[in-house]
Amino acid sequence: VVTTPKYKTTQDQFSWQNDWTAGSSKWMTALEWRGVKVDSDKSLDVTSQTTRSAVLGFQNSQEVHLYQASIRRDEVAGLAGQNTGNLGYGYRLNSSWMARANVGTAFHAPTFNDLYWPLDMVNFFQGNPHLKPETSVNKEIALQYAADRTEFGVTAYQNRISNLIAYYSDPVTYMGTMNNIGVADIQGVTINYGKSVAGWKW
Repeated sequence: VVTTPKYKTTQDQFSWQNDWTAGSSKWMTALEWRGVKVDSDKSLDVTSQTTRSAVLGFQNSQEVHLYQASIRRDEVAGLAGQNTGNLGYGYRLNSSWMARANVGTAFHAPTFNDLYWPLDMVNFFQGNPHLKPETSVNKEIALQYAADRTEFGVTAYQNRISNLIAYYSDPVTYMGTMNNIGVADIQGVTINYGKSVAGWKW
């Protein structure tokens, strides 16, 4: 008789956010807590994980200049704490056109299954508790237009990711797991266009 293993995941999350204005500046603070618990009839090395996060954000506009900044702290149980942030600047060329630039850092933690999934001989997969979080530096520049119910934008971006989390399969045993790739670069251009006509937006 083949029995299907049981996996029941429960996630609890609490978030608090406060926004306020001081002069021409807008501020935002946020706190978040998330807890994950796994109940299974299989033996798991780790059955729970908590994440605590704090965010501080800032926005300001002075005539044709727009400013934005934020900083974030994430602490995931079993992983090193991570600090990330973002800086953005926009310049209004006229009433229709705006140029902007943005640089920021990001953090992506491996999932609970990526880290702790038990040896699975049916799906040939096992979690990797030695995974490191992904970290990245993201840069972009953009030109945007908005007038006469028309929107247009072109954005060029470059993301450099360290410890990219990717699937790996052993060529001999075919057993799969998640591994870190040292460095990965993502570069591209995004173009968007929108038009509103007779109550329809395209």
